[in-house]
Amino acid sequence: MSNRNIRQAPFWKMVFRLGGTFILVMIILRFIIRLIRTRSLKFLTESFHDGSWLSGLVYYLILGLVYGITLTLIYKNNARK
Repeated sequence: MSNRNIRQAPFWKMVFRLGGTFILVMIILRFIIRLIRTRSLKFLTESFHDGSWLSGLVYYLILGLVYGITLTLIYKNNARK
């Protein structure tokens, strides 16, 4: 992406794109790590039954939003220079 495209891109669109990508990568990595540790998919049903998936989702949404805002500010600041 060129500096001109970064400067003209809407702020929140970049935040959601970067944050969403981060969330997706983190969820996939967490899934793979838990699959390797437990060697079964039983952890999925357990997390849905006890409701721990919701707190994990909220955690990743907040983390993704912070990550997206931070990177967008850095990219836009660097493109302005």
